[in-house]
Amino acid sequence: MDGGADCPKRIAKEGNGAQRAISVQLEPVRRHGRRADGLRWNRRESSSHSTMTGKKDYQRLINAGAIADIAGLLTFAAEQGLTVAKRGDAYITIKGSGPRRFRLFLASHSKAGKAGVLTASGVLYDFWIYALVAHDLIESACYIGQTRGVARRMREHWKRRTGERGSSPLFDWATERGLTVHVVLLQALSGIQSDADRAEAEWLACAAAAGYELPGVDVWAPRGARLRPGLVWPSAAVRSSNRPLEQVAAGTTRLVRLAKNSELVGDRPEEFRLE
Repeated sequence: MDGGADCPKRIAKEGNGAQRAISVQLEPVRRHGRRADGLRWNRRESSSHSTMTGKKDYQRLINAGAIADIAGLLTFAAEQGLTVAKRGDAYITIKGSGPRRFRLFLASHSKAGKAGVLTASGVLYDFWIYALVAHDLIESACYIGQTRGVARRMREHWKRRTGERGSSPLFDWATERGLTVHVVLLQALSGIQSDADRAEAEWLACAAAAGYELPGVDVWAPRGARLRPGLVWPSAAVRSSNRPLEQVAAGTTRLVRLAKNSELVGDRPEEFRLE
């Protein structure tokens, strides 16, 4: 049976270990600017059906149910009326309409997190707030941004470093002074889009308060940038943890990682290589 016609059901574990299927109706939310696409959802204990909007919806339900083993994935597929074409160590391949197939991953898999987690308030994603910085002993400038895909976003910044939009004015500022643009992660958070927007705005206000120049800020700055009480720009950590953007974008340099739901502090976090 092709799962495209049926409403996905959220698998909720009860206290005795049994499972019950709760149908979830999903309604698309209009995209706005650079905001991530989201889905509103209403929990209804009924047999109503709605059109599937893609494999991402199934993955979100798997994430919300924290399905952690292949047996759980197979049970989920059966509950959804999906046809399993193949199974791996951490995923199952679903047969779609015609020749199309797609994979669903265990909730703990890194690829599962890209779909987000359905909650009553919206879709939860893992976000990173970052800064592109250029500085010498006298002057400092930066660009503050947010992303759900660090590697991809850094490649975009490097590729689009010329022009008048986004981070391009920072590159112009750095070139005029013979400086190199570096990147540093400031915060890792799990939340809905508005949480990331607020964090980005707070870090922008923090950078401004620390004396950073913000080339092109009138174009790229988020609205309502207000400094969060107690948030202080970690100057020493930024200088020790930043990495040349060109090397990060090329995958030849390790970027400093932050633990989930944490901010850059004085201690040096673990390093990792972007995929």
